[in-house]
Amino acid sequence: MNIMNRPCRYKANRQAYYFEITTVKEPYKEEAMKQLQRWLFVFSLIIVVCSTFVLTAAHQTTNAANQPRTVQAQAEEGKFAITAQDIRAEVEANGSVSFVDTFTYDIKDLTMAEFKLDHEGYEIRNYRVGVLTEDNTEINYLTENYSTQPNTFSAEKISTGTSFKVHYPATNTNIQLVFEYTLEALVANYNDTANLLYKLTNEANQHTYNLTAKILLPTIVTNADNFQVWLHGTQQGEIFETVENNRSIVYLKVDNVNPTQTLEVNAIFPVSLTPNNQNLIEEDRKDQIIAEETSLVDAEIAAFEQKRNRHLMLLMASVVFGPLSVLAAFGYYFLAREKLNPYRTLLPTHTKEIPDATITPAVMAVSMFRAKPTADDFTATIVDLARKGFIELEEVRKEKRGVSADGESSTLKISLGKQHDENDHPVLGATAPLLLHERQVLNYIKAGIQAEAEAAKQDIARQLLSDGEVHVDSVTLEQMEERTKKDKEYRKSQQVYWKKFVDFTELNGSKHRGRKPREAAFARGANILALIISSVMATLGVLVGIEVNVTSLLILAIVVGILSLGAAIFLMILRTRRPILTAEQDFNLQAWQGFGNLLADARKINMRETASIEKWEATIPYAISLGVANQVLAAMHAEYSEDELDTLNLKSSLLTNGYLITGVMQNSISHTLAAIDPGSNVNNYSNTSFHEEA
Repeated sequence: MNIMNRPCRYKANRQAYYFEITTVKEPYKEEAMKQLQRWLFVFSLIIVVCSTFVLTAAHQTTNAANQPRTVQAQAEEGKFAITAQDIRAEVEANGSVSFVDTFTYDIKDLTMAEFKLDHEGYEIRNYRVGVLTEDNTEINYLTENYSTQPNTFSAEKISTGTSFKVHYPATNTNIQLVFEYTLEALVANYNDTANLLYKLTNEANQHTYNLTAKILLPTIVTNADNFQVWLHGTQQGEIFETVENNRSIVYLKVDNVNPTQTLEVNAIFPVSLTPNNQNLIEEDRKDQIIAEETSLVDAEIAAFEQKRNRHLMLLMASVVFGPLSVLAAFGYYFLAREKLNPYRTLLPTHTKEIPDATITPAVMAVSMFRAKPTADDFTATIVDLARKGFIELEEVRKEKRGVSADGESSTLKISLGKQHDENDHPVLGATAPLLLHERQVLNYIKAGIQAEAEAAKQDIARQLLSDGEVHVDSVTLEQMEERTKKDKEYRKSQQVYWKKFVDFTELNGSKHRGRKPREAAFARGANILALIISSVMATLGVLVGIEVNVTSLLILAIVVGILSLGAAIFLMILRTRRPILTAEQDFNLQAWQGFGNLLADARKINMRETASIEKWEATIPYAISLGVANQVLAAMHAEYSEDELDTLNLKSSLLTNGYLITGVMQNSISHTLAAIDPGSNVNNYSNTSFHEEA
């Protein structure tokens, strides 16, 4: 049967491997809907799981709403962070409160630390500063002076209280600084209750930290109504009352205290616990304090609930809208493919014939597999011109140059062939003249030959004819490469031919390919929009998860964000691998892919039974553009004798030594074009025409 040259349309049998061509059609709609249903199930499952996480986290957050939290501190000079603060406050019978304030420092390089204590309106006494030993059993107290020497501290009055500056050099270690002090008459005695109102936060630390506090009363309070404690400034943490050693005690614990928080403790207890207190206020205040605190707590809980609900709504939006946007993009992609090609014709994985021999290798590559022609397509066109007889390619050997050079190197000499006039018809019985992009390649070669002739006129060492004319009718790839690097004017003129080749190839490729379906553009836009929405929603979810400080919510936001972004990226890859095409475009693409598979497996088939040697020669330029020239050349060298190869237009030396084309020629052309047009990537255009840009 006649193969390789005729334009054809295939009707394919899925079981056919190489040759037999029959008809079968498979409903593509069923496949697309099944894929869509699978994605719907996956994303629905994601949303259900996400909702479960949200409800669990919301429940946990609600349970914490009635349990406030805590604290802050200050540090200056040096590279360090305060990671924890522990406060021990002991109420005395005279209404004063003695504090032991312990800060844990994670130090890289500490010179001086500062602790500012706000006690405006209250006197401070009995203060001292020390460092807790590593075993937490002993405090080494520092000396108070203004020398700024190591192991000293100073205390200075400021407008709001006292500033302690501690000079304790340390590097790459953890230490615990202890500040002890007593604030006089901090407790106010009313007629019906004693009241302790105190802020746990001083000036802000640079990092979040954990706070614990312990408030000890002088003795036990037997009536629970007379002993109540409130904490303001947070709705997270733990607060509880207990009895130890015949004393009523309040414990506070808050993790991850934000430096911007201001925490306040308000406690009431019987006046009998502070009988010697001089801070007396002659009025009843207990009921008013309880009412005010109850109102404040209710307001804080309501504000917290509103904030939490906003966070949950934002989190639900990130959980739902991210996956839904991706799901919508997937749905449009599958439905658009089904609409344009509802009954897809499946071709064999290996196509025996050249799908359309009327288009050149460069046009084939640009219309099917990439957006712009590459150096490989330029090389394929040169080889195709040689096959058609417009030029001749011949190996040239010469001694390697250089001190360490040994042996010979090869290049290719190009000369004009019998069909060198671009208006003549090519061989093999075709009737069409050279296409515009082929003419640019031929002009490119002629310009190289002309440049060598002009150079020879100025070289008196060359052999001259009797009439004074220079006899130059060829040029080597090496000469063109060297001249491109050295001769700016030559480089500019060759750049014109290269750019015209690119333009005309793109034009012909576009005509052959046909217009891209608008559905493909819409699918690309939907994909990009889904990627943007998923990114925004993922970021929003993570920020909300961090803000609410609930691990399950943060994990939820991260997992859903990763899944959504991953699905959007997968869709971009899927659109590239399986683009949205019309039935005709899909058919043509399958045909050329099958032809490429055949050439890639050339050594596995019987070449003589498949086609004539002339037809296999015609596949070589296509194989170069398809990136499988090595396989075809190796198969021809193994299958045919040198005498048989000598009957072809391409020299047998090129066919028996495939490296001359796939190595020497392709590398030289690639380097030359890169020098001609350094602003463009002539060697790698990964985007394809049918295979959409991601």
